[in-house]
Amino acid sequence: MTRTAKPESWHGLDELCPVIERFLTRRCRDPHQVADAVQETVMRAARYRGGLTEPSALRPWLLRIAQNVLADQARRDRRRQRRWSGDETLADVVSQEPPVEEQVDEPEYWFAGRPVARKRALAALEWALSQSTPADRSVLEAYYKGGLSSRRTADRCRIAPALVKVRLFRARARLRQMLVAQFAAGPDFAVRRAS
Repeated sequence: MTRTAKPESWHGLDELCPVIERFLTRRCRDPHQVADAVQETVMRAARYRGGLTEPSALRPWLLRIAQNVLADQARRDRRRQRRWSGDETLADVVSQEPPVEEQVDEPEYWFAGRPVARKRALAALEWALSQSTPADRSVLEAYYKGGLSSRRTADRCRIAPALVKVRLFRARARLRQMLVAQFAAGPDFAVRRAS
């Protein structure tokens, strides 16, 4: 069960945002990370405000939440760094396209470490979508093809709004697995047709 904040839970939190920001700025140098932590702190405080037994302890309670949020962000960053550790850097991963003078007229996409012609990539994507489950296909098409917001996608797919991002993430992961299998077949792969 997810906790939602009641309207009265927000009372007094806005006024303490500058205090939280100063507290976090002394502990973190990245202003964007501080801004994110302030927002997350206020969200958590509103969500769990019912657990605060002593209203006069609001400020120290908020600062403790802010400290926990910062610690959570640091743990998340360390996990990301471990995933990217090794010889690869982000520049190596992103810049796999050949120099401009070597590029051909037909646009190419890089997938699974090799260039793929646009027509072939679109055909493979269409095939993978046709092989997806109806639930995956409906959420992907509503959000990406239909350009619907998360809430409208939830309405169209008849799921809870909180599940849209999770369903999209999982549907994209399954779609990617199918595409990786398709392109891993080698340079002369053919788009497999449903039998």
